[in-house]
Amino acid sequence: SLLLDYTKRIMGKKSKRKNQPAATTNASTVAAPTAAAKVAPPAAPVVAPVAAPVPAPAAANEPSLPQGLLTNMHLLTPTQQTLAKALCSQTSNQPHLFSAWSDPNTPDSAKVSLISQLERMDAAYPSGGLVGYIENAKDLLNKSRMGVNPLEGWKPEVPQGENILIGTKEFEAFEKMGMK
Repeated sequence: SLLLDYTKRIMGKKSKRKNQPAATTNASTVAAPTAAAKVAPPAAPVVAPVAAPVPAPAAANEPSLPQGLLTNMHLLTPTQQTLAKALCSQTSNQPHLFSAWSDPNTPDSAKVSLISQLERMDAAYPSGGLVGYIENAKDLLNKSRMGVNPLEGWKPEVPQGENILIGTKEFEAFEKMGMK
């Protein structure tokens, strides 16, 4: 019944144009099917190949991530993903850190090693991690370009202290205190 419905739809449609007769056949020119004749099943419908999903355009405040980073996000923890996105933001502008990630010869272990190092450095900088470090560096460079001295008003002076010669008993006593 499906074959019949399909055949009727494809082969037996009458013309939808007005004032045009349906096609006619001459009975003498059409051969009757024999008992041995088999009806071929309809061809499978043609399906267009499915294209790879296209990433949605980045929101205005979301960084444009390098392709190598996008394809390797599955290697990163959620914290590392957040750090990588922050480093690629317009403010930080560090997407070059992940430029080798699109090279198929870059092993996954090297990618994980790099993001782990970045994560440790991020945790070590007390004022906002790596993003804070980058912002501070930009601020200091801008002030330097404008001629602003961050030590303006400070007066350098030599601190009071002891002058100790290496190898003396006094040196060894202070050395022991310093090692505690």
